[in-house]
Amino acid sequence: MSGKFSLTKEERLSGKKAIDHLFTNGDSILVYPFRIAFVRIDKTEQPLPSILISVAKKRFKRAVWRNKIRRRSKEAYRLNKSILTDALQSKEYTLQIAFVYIDKEIKPFSYLNDRMVKLLKQLTEKLP
Repeated sequence: MSGKFSLTKEERLSGKKAIDHLFTNGDSILVYPFRIAFVRIDKTEQPLPSILISVAKKRFKRAVWRNKIRRRSKEAYRLNKSILTDALQSKEYTLQIAFVYIDKEIKPFSYLNDRMVKLLKQLTEKLP
């Protein structure tokens, strides 16, 4: 099931080296309530953009709240990732992206979805 709206294991960023590289060498964009860090990688390493969603334990002490935000953010990305994948189709590279939730309260899904669309459009405009 690798359809347009799926979010497969290959599309999730993992590994300490990859994550450290992303945060040390990546660019960033802020579209409240998300700050993203992204770095370009060669398409031969990975054909699809990979993502990481982070919610600070400092802001949300309970794991239930962090998981709720993470689920909503992941769903917003999954539904709108075609904005990014269509823009990257003609490029020789893809992206590794970390979404960091920086708000201090839990927002409804509709708000997160709107902001995710705006964020992905802004990211595609910034691509060389």
